[in-house]
Order: sequence, then structure tokens, then C-alpha cells
Amino acid sequence: MVTHQKGTKEEDAGFLNHPRWKQREDDWKMRYNDQETRHATDLKAIREEFGTARKDNAGAVRIPSWFGGDQEQWDAYRTDRDEEIRQAEDRAIERVKGESSAKEKEITEATEYMQNQISELEADKELNPDGSKIDPNKLLKFVLDNDLVDSKGRWNYKAGYRIMKANSSSNLGTNKDRKAMAGATTSESKAESTSKEYKTSADFKGSNRPW
Repeated sequence: MVTHQKGTKEEDAGFLNHPRWKQREDDWKMRYNDQETRHATDLKAIREEFGTARKDNAGAVRIPSWFGGDQEQWDAYRTDRDEEIRQAEDRAIERVKGESSAKEKEITEATEYMQNQISELEADKELNPDGSKIDPNKLLKFVLDNDLVDSKGRWNYKAGYRIMKANSSSNLGTNKDRKAMAGATTSESKAESTSKEYKTSADFKGSNRPW
């Protein structure tokens, strides 16, 4: 990793401890916690639903008219039915827990991927020969605003950095342009005129959106 000159406390902290990056992670964690709350509600509803079903089955001691067997056969049937209900409950609970784990994994992988991409960009002698420190919040905003995704459906941070750098070199003639670059924004026409080294959301219609 490239060694940078000492700057502000915010800069020295690195993007892992960058206040705005931490805010972004907090936003992801909040979304995860909201999902966890929904899962807890779903689990409660599942347990109540299957609990009622098992209670009703246990209380059905009288042989119904449609059952063509004796009391011993009816009791055996209810025992089998109770086991079926219990297994169905276990499957439903595992499904909800699996969704929660998948969401947590998705957030973790998205965070780690961005961290790795920024580290690679800061150390890339070709794309970043002077070892400039990258503002993760600015880069992330640019990539999200322009829906830049790679061939694997992941946010394309390297393509975003290339475009930002190209725009910075060609469009810093005025104060207005400097402010535009500082905000990490670009017009749709400028994005289209850049050599398309990336895919946009239009290329992934019908597919899952990337993180």
C-alpha cells in the first residue's frame, strides 16, 4: 500500500475509519437490523401458527366420521400428524434464518469488496501513479449515481475511478467544473461519451441489482 503524507486526522484515519465511510456501514447495519426485526416477527408468527396446529391436533381425541379406523389407529394417525407439523415448522424457521444469514453475508461481502477495490486503486501505479488517497464516499456516490456495474454484476469502482479521473483532467477549466468534480457527479451525456469499459443498469434488466 502506498504511504501518504500526513494530513488531517480524517485523512490519516484511512477509509476504514473515515467518518463518512462509517456512516455508510452504519446505514447498511441499520438495514440489516430492520431485516432482523422482520425475521423475528416472521418467526413469532410461524411458531404461533404451528403451535396452534399442534394444539388442535393434540386435542382431537374423538374419532371423526371420515376416519375409517378404531381409536388406536386414530391416535397413531394424530402422532404422525404431529410429527409432520413439527417438521414443517422446522423447515419454515430454517428458511427465515437462512434469509437473515444471506442478508448479513451480502452486506459483509459488499463492504469487503469496496475496501479491497479502494486499496487496489490506491496502490495501482498505472491508474493512480501519484498514490493519491481516494475518498470512498465520493467514489461510492459516483458509482451508485451512474449505475456502474461490472460483468459479474458488482459495483465497478475501478471504472468509476477512471471516469472521474478522465473528467477531472478534461473538465477543470472553471470553478463550476471544479465544484462538479468535487461532488463526484457527471452528466448523462459525458458518461455516455466515455469509452464504455463498464456495464450500466440497462445491461442487467431482469437480473438482480448488485450491491
